[in-house]
Amino acid sequence: MTWIETLDRKTARYPEVEQTRIQVHVLHSQTPKDQLDLAFIPALPNQLKIVLSTNIAESSVTISDVSCVIDHGLRRSMEYNTQLGCQTLKLGFVSRASATQRAGRSGRCRAGLYLAFFTQQYHDLIFKEHDPPEIQTLSLDQTILKVKSLFPTDNVQALLNQLIEPPSTTQLTQAFSKLFDAGALTRPPGFNPRFQTK
Repeated sequence: MTWIETLDRKTARYPEVEQTRIQVHVLHSQTPKDQLDLAFIPALPNQLKIVLSTNIAESSVTISDVSCVIDHGLRRSMEYNTQLGCQTLKLGFVSRASATQRAGRSGRCRAGLYLAFFTQQYHDLIFKEHDPPEIQTLSLDQTILKVKSLFPTDNVQALLNQLIEPPSTTQLTQAFSKLFDAGALTRPPGFNPRFQTK
């Protein structure tokens, strides 16, 4: 079950909450617009508003009446698994940059509080400074096809290796193998993406 489904399931278990002084809103990439709009309406003075959110709330939205952010320091994200040769949904720690973004969600329009459910030592030693670039965490199949369509005569892997943070050789090898096996690309004689850099 995905994190999005988990959020929806947990809030659906308590429909009576809507009739009390507590408002519960869920924010994620698939939240219907009408429900999304409700989360941005300020709560009444006698109401408590709770917003459960995926990492969409890190930088994409500003809810003016948020006064407290509770951060568990975790995130679910799609990552490329080189052992399986496919993308998987992985639970892991956020980066230090993401934790900073989350902290900045409170106190934007009023006094705010940030509660981190992780230690300073975890923040400093375990969390990476930034999230890895998508080119290193996603399957390269579509990227290779797109680059090939834009630059049909150029060496795709050489172009990708010129990126500031290029994909791994394993990612390239697996992606090209899939595309060759599927007939999406023609395998050149003696092709080996491990050595195609020019």
